[in-house]
Amino acid sequence: MYLRKRKGLAPVVSEIVLAAAVLTIGGGIWYFSLSYCAVTADSYIDETMELMNVAIERYTVEKISATNSTNLRVWINNYGEVDIIVDIYAITSNTTITAFNQDIPSHTLKSINLDFSTTPLISGDNIQIKCYTRRQNIVYSYHTVY
Repeated sequence: MYLRKRKGLAPVVSEIVLAAAVLTIGGGIWYFSLSYCAVTADSYIDETMELMNVAIERYTVEKISATNSTNLRVWINNYGEVDIIVDIYAITSNTTITAFNQDIPSHTLKSINLDFSTTPLISGDNIQIKCYTRRQNIVYSYHTVY
């Protein structure tokens, strides 16, 4: 009789062990998928917010003037909603002059001086201005020295 009671208990114990194993494995999978989804969602949100900043970044070259043969002044208007950092390249037939890391707050017109003292500007020089932001928005402008 004692053996019969013991045989009846074995299937119950095995069912409990099997259920515990299934719940443990299921809980592990659920935890992994939950954390994976959280990381993926955070990454998606970050990328979307960065793309929004690219979309609302607005700026233009308002004016270019050569104050003398060694100084070129470029006015950049940031009429967008985000602050920008601009790298400026002034390209002539003889040289390229740069002004890097020009911080321009939103809704601001900023004047930037470019020094051409190493290769002075000559009347009739065509200057190509390229402005690149950190978000890779590009503005081109041209100026002829008079």
